[in-house]
Amino acid sequence: MMQSPPEDRAESEKAPPADTAARWAAFSSSGGFPERVATWLSLVAERIPSARAGYVFRRSAEAQSVSLAGHWGAAVGEPAEVQISARQGFTRPIALVRSVGSRFHLITRPDHYPDWVIVFECDAVPAHALQEGLEELRWGAGWLVASIERAAGQETGVRSRRFAQVVPAIEACGQASDLPGAARSLADALASAFPALLVSVGVTRHGVLTLAARQGPEAGAGSEDDDLRREALVQVAIDRETVLLASVLPESIPESGPEVDPDLGPRVCALPLVGAGGCAGVLLCERPQGPAFEAEELVSLRQVAVLAAPLIELKPVSRSRQGGASRPGLGSLLGRSHGGWKVGLVGGLALVLLLLGATGEYQAPVSVVVEGGTPRKVTAPFEGKLAEVLVQPGDGVRRGQVLARFDEAEAQVERGRLGAERERLLQALKEAKQGEDQAAVETLGVRRRELETRVAALDERMSALQILSPVDGVVQAAPPRAGARGAVQAGQDLFAIVQPDSYRLLIEAADADRELLREGQRGEARLDGSSVPVPFAVTRVMEADPASGARRIEAQAPRLGSDAAPGAEGVGTIDLGTRKQVWIWWRRLQSRT
Repeated sequence: MMQSPPEDRAESEKAPPADTAARWAAFSSSGGFPERVATWLSLVAERIPSARAGYVFRRSAEAQSVSLAGHWGAAVGEPAEVQISARQGFTRPIALVRSVGSRFHLITRPDHYPDWVIVFECDAVPAHALQEGLEELRWGAGWLVASIERAAGQETGVRSRRFAQVVPAIEACGQASDLPGAARSLADALASAFPALLVSVGVTRHGVLTLAARQGPEAGAGSEDDDLRREALVQVAIDRETVLLASVLPESIPESGPEVDPDLGPRVCALPLVGAGGCAGVLLCERPQGPAFEAEELVSLRQVAVLAAPLIELKPVSRSRQGGASRPGLGSLLGRSHGGWKVGLVGGLALVLLLLGATGEYQAPVSVVVEGGTPRKVTAPFEGKLAEVLVQPGDGVRRGQVLARFDEAEAQVERGRLGAERERLLQALKEAKQGEDQAAVETLGVRRRELETRVAALDERMSALQILSPVDGVVQAAPPRAGARGAVQAGQDLFAIVQPDSYRLLIEAADADRELLREGQRGEARLDGSSVPVPFAVTRVMEADPASGARRIEAQAPRLGSDAAPGAEGVGTIDLGTRKQVWIWWRRLQSRT
């Protein structure tokens, strides 16, 4: 099973991507564990610059000794140095590079398997090549995890076939030239590999979350409320950098995370794409109509997220455009005769070509309107009458501020009546004890406990006669003050409060420019009355309304100023990328007319 490392790895000798993907898929379903480890090491070695030898170590159950589980290549350095590197890998929970004389050791542990460490010995190469080798090793460690699971009897033929489908997707994701292409490749592959799966790939750039791709059944359907719940769920997954499971899209997410209904099982899975520089986005997988996720499916999805995270992190938002190439052969136009007019002709042609080939950055002018996000509803805690409403729409409120008060007159009357009844009951109970009437004592004792329960419930209700604001924000809806003392039902919506940092921008552009707007494009706006520029990113471009023909375009700013409120207007620009100068001049001329 041993293989000697090739002395020279020319690009022409490397296996093509399609062949490499097929070999990885074949490896994932190969025979016994030692053979799989040796095959894995030889495959990973092809991806690591100047790799000379590779080792897989396993720590014993008592954590007292480290044993060699498999290796590839001939040892170059001292065996003791390899053992030292392996022990460092067990004590440090991160991948690292260790200098050993004129060579380097690349060290990593597979995720979720602290008792396994991989060490590769490499020749001295530039720092960027070492980093590249470490990333390749971290990428390949996911496949070793699959091998360990197979050796432990936890992997199935279904997972092998699924990885055979996902591997080309990871290859395509890595080969894509920009972020949208990488996200689409990943979403398409997962939607094909997993039955009835709706996949959404969200990415973060400069603190702004954007939907990069969505694929699967009903990818274009769904309500706005569902999209808001998806956005809240993935934002929590990004902030906590942890996998979140739920049975349905949750309306609110507690500190302990969303709950999984034992009867329904996990049907929603948010997997953060954690790269070297932090969380680059999130992979949201939903199965609302099909069966719940099985344990092996969740393991597969986690491995895909681990493999895709560094690829998504490094992709540019859009493909750069290159300027036009120069035209050779102009010198052949110059001859001995008529040199003057030939020079003039060539100069004119050069000017025309310069004007046609010159490029510039086009920024489309737009108008913006601030729109409030989903308001926080405040409901009546119980049935009663409002005695006083203290706020009205448009008022700013702080968390804990009193919004309204209930009428306590009826509660006070009821409290007095229950107090008098308790006094009478206590007197009757005293007389029954003096008369040694045991049956009466027991009956009166039961009535006393029931009465005490009613008094405690009434006291609790009287302590909650004030309705408080749960968040800081602006009141969007409230009961009319003239309608105070009106009866309300338990659970009835009374107030709607919009938080200042949940606002979004509605974008309006010229008809010609509106067709060029895409999700992920960036711009800058200035609201009326403010000189501070507000950067934003386009987050949603909805299809045209069949009735009006209008398209709703939304954008998200990292944070608006405290003076921004729903309805505030302003102007700005959106960067639409590099265009021909002739096209830009013509578009501006159209805008003026």
